[in-house]
Amino acid sequence: MISLVTEYPIWLSILCIALGVLYAYLLYGKQVSYEGLPKGFKYFMTAGRAVVVSIISFLLLSPLIKTVLRTVEKPLVVIAQDNSSSIGSLKDSAFLKNEFQQQLKALKDELSDKYEVRTYLFGSDIREERSPDFGDKASNMEVLFEELENRYANRNLGAVIISSDGLYNEGENPLYESNALKCPVYTVALGDTTVRKDLILSRVNHNKTVYSGNSFPLEIVMQARMFKGKTAKLMVEHNNNTVYEQNIEILSSGFSKSIPLQLKAEGTGTLHYIVKLLPLEDEISLVNNVQHVFIDVITNRQKVLILADAPHPDISALRQTIEKNESYEAEFSLIGDWSKTIAGYNLLILHQLPSSTNNNAWQKIMNELQKSDVSRLFVCGNNTNFNAFNSAQKVMGISGVRPKFNEVIPAYNKEFALFNLSEDAKKAFAYFSPLQVPFGNIQISNGATVFCNQKLGVVTTDQAVIAFNELNGVKEGIILGEGIWRWKLSNYQQVQNHDAFEEIFGKIIQYLSVKTDKRLFRVNYQNTYKEGDNIEMDAVLYNDSYEPIVDPDIRINIMNEAGKSFGYQFSKNESAYFLNIPGLPIGNYRFEASTKVGNKTLKENGSFTVKQVNIEALNTTADHQLLNAIAQKTGGKMVFPQQLNQLAALIQNKEEIVPVSYTEEKLQDLVNLKWVFFLLISLLTAEWFLRKRFGGY
Repeated sequence: MISLVTEYPIWLSILCIALGVLYAYLLYGKQVSYEGLPKGFKYFMTAGRAVVVSIISFLLLSPLIKTVLRTVEKPLVVIAQDNSSSIGSLKDSAFLKNEFQQQLKALKDELSDKYEVRTYLFGSDIREERSPDFGDKASNMEVLFEELENRYANRNLGAVIISSDGLYNEGENPLYESNALKCPVYTVALGDTTVRKDLILSRVNHNKTVYSGNSFPLEIVMQARMFKGKTAKLMVEHNNNTVYEQNIEILSSGFSKSIPLQLKAEGTGTLHYIVKLLPLEDEISLVNNVQHVFIDVITNRQKVLILADAPHPDISALRQTIEKNESYEAEFSLIGDWSKTIAGYNLLILHQLPSSTNNNAWQKIMNELQKSDVSRLFVCGNNTNFNAFNSAQKVMGISGVRPKFNEVIPAYNKEFALFNLSEDAKKAFAYFSPLQVPFGNIQISNGATVFCNQKLGVVTTDQAVIAFNELNGVKEGIILGEGIWRWKLSNYQQVQNHDAFEEIFGKIIQYLSVKTDKRLFRVNYQNTYKEGDNIEMDAVLYNDSYEPIVDPDIRINIMNEAGKSFGYQFSKNESAYFLNIPGLPIGNYRFEASTKVGNKTLKENGSFTVKQVNIEALNTTADHQLLNAIAQKTGGKMVFPQQLNQLAALIQNKEEIVPVSYTEEKLQDLVNLKWVFFLLISLLTAEWFLRKRFGGY
């Protein structure tokens, strides 16, 4: 619908017309004659001039054209098919892959007459307009509801049809997520709710890493359905050898048992164990009888040596934190009793060393430190000899030290960036007990990084209490005070755990003990990939000036357990290299990447594992109760595949699923319309031509 509106009263348009008529009369009145001008042309010129003047004067009233557009949106119906592998493993999978898909297509065609219909597949993710292959390794119905809510939040979503077995193993409970759609959900119940005979390896709990030569635990959880009175056999294999086996008596129809066992880690790299239950007669599924376990074997722990001038509670707090991490081992000695070398240690913690006593023993350690690249952490206190301390490290210098110590609260430096702390750990500094810090003038060395400053009362000073530096590849840290054991007590008093204390000092120990990677060629990758995932890697390459370069090509050979090799080449952009390989079969893989920079060949080796994803096979009994609950909660209905032809009528009979009409108003200045401009130009041009032709000019 189109109408005309103006900023001024519409009756003024009559004056515009009168002005046009008056102007034309004065120009073409009876007293004006043109020789040979036919009367018809004269009337045309008079009318044209009247129209032009009327329109121009009317445009001065700022007229607007108001357009009201009305659109009708059909209701939208979404048909979503579960594409997880649990559907493909059903006994009627042939029907679901063929006849059922044809029925869904017929339903879509029938609904398309009155509704806009969209089709989706969902499993581990969601895809639109594709044929199902029932190959997804997980079922996540939450991702379906989230996608529909986000995509159609402002659309006329009338109904959602979901065909599924009701099983989900990723995401939140879909019963709670379905409310967000604000429309009825109709469910098509696939699968069988009858409990069938089945042995299931529910899970295998294990450590991700173990140390070579150590024993490690496996906890195997198995289930047996409808096999009461039978005996199941559990086996664990490694390198085609059986390392454990056990017969398990099944005592009930819904039997479950946890089997703990200990294995020994031999060798290095990644160990591959196959845990399996031997099949029993009439078992419905054998896929869930087997699980693959991959464990990384570490040859060496990070070794930390704590040397102290005398026993102190700080030492105990640090040692407990270090030993809580399986990747570290701590050794303690008083400096007076130490007779070994510091070579072979990753970190040396010097508590109140150098001290005013034990000078001979300290001098021996100092001589070794000057020749060693072992990282070191100095913890100062009342017995520290600060003159010797200043020459022993390159983090800070302290002068004017008096025989007096201040109680100082630590204040975390928000600009600190050598490692990250959680928000809880950062907040913990506010309630930590004060440290006993020497009174003196502290000067931070160039290049050093302050972790904590001293806080006196409510004033945070620029004097450091914890700081770090790295010089010529040697990392050094300073804790300029004693009493950190009280931080541990404060942490527990405040939140009933030691998590913040252990995180802070765990990160400090980790930063200092890990050597800076100065390799010119590095390949970054995951140790473990899931079955079906793309193998993603990236690489960085530097020249001798340690500047990143991307000119040389990087090739990589990946070898499987059978020794078969696959060659690839890294792609590259302006700043880095990257590689994306389609999913590889389950197993252990080794790789060697190589490139050439000038006359120098650089190589990088590594290994990774592709783990089996078997969660779809852990439950083979359909959950129609969930599907019915979703339908009832949203105002829909659950049907079975044989009742699929009823869905069209059910949706059409829903009174609330109707087209929605939208109106939209648009205002446009009349003066901006091109046809008005061309009309005026045409009339004036015709008038000019006739007047020129018949002697008016």
